[in-house]
Amino acid sequence: MAESACQEIDTIIRKSGDWRGRTLSRLRGIVLGAGASVVEEVKWKKPSRPEGVPVWSLGGIVCIGEMLKNAVRLTFSKGAQLNDPEKLFNARLDSSSVRAIDFREGEKIPDAALKALVLGWDGDPAAGDELVVVTHRPLPEAWLADHPDAPFHTAGSVEAGIALAKKLAGDGLVCVTAGDLGGQAFSAGLVDEIAMDVAPVVLGEGVRFFGSHADTVLLNDPDQVVQGDRVLHLHYTVQR
Repeated sequence: MAESACQEIDTIIRKSGDWRGRTLSRLRGIVLGAGASVVEEVKWKKPSRPEGVPVWSLGGIVCIGEMLKNAVRLTFSKGAQLNDPEKLFNARLDSSSVRAIDFREGEKIPDAALKALVLGWDGDPAAGDELVVVTHRPLPEAWLADHPDAPFHTAGSVEAGIALAKKLAGDGLVCVTAGDLGGQAFSAGLVDEIAMDVAPVVLGEGVRFFGSHADTVLLNDPDQVVQGDRVLHLHYTVQR
């Protein structure tokens, strides 16, 4: 019988056998304690990390937990758009979207401030007016009851999700995240333009920009090239 996400995360924590496991366990409790609607799961299993990564969501991914060599890291996928009055973010500060907190051995964990970050979305998408989540599970009923007007929607496939997003957007733009989801949309021929930000940050294996997409798709020469402070912004259109 396959383990539940809760059991898988228990195993990840138990295998560390040191302060990092205890710290991740404490952080997990704080994140889950932020609200009954917080959902935990395990994502991104691969040969180099077969156990995957703990992920906590609240109508969309809020943060992921990782045990590094000398720290335990909580990475907030839309942290750059969150209010952080207590200045908890101390890593990934150069990213245009992501922010992270590295907790080192013996450091005090600010429970209340961390819970406030977890709940920072408060029913509002971190980007855009509407958010479509591709998932096979409905949004938690308790969360929907707390946020009846939240502009979150679900779809069972990438194709259905983009069709719904186009309907919601009307004449506006539909933006698709990179990684596996963006790669699936790319493979299905549903992507017309690509915006890419190149920054001098080494992320190790990281996540492929187009996920598992393996076919050849030609892009036109970049029609926008903007040099920023330690970042290069590129924009391409897809050849048809």
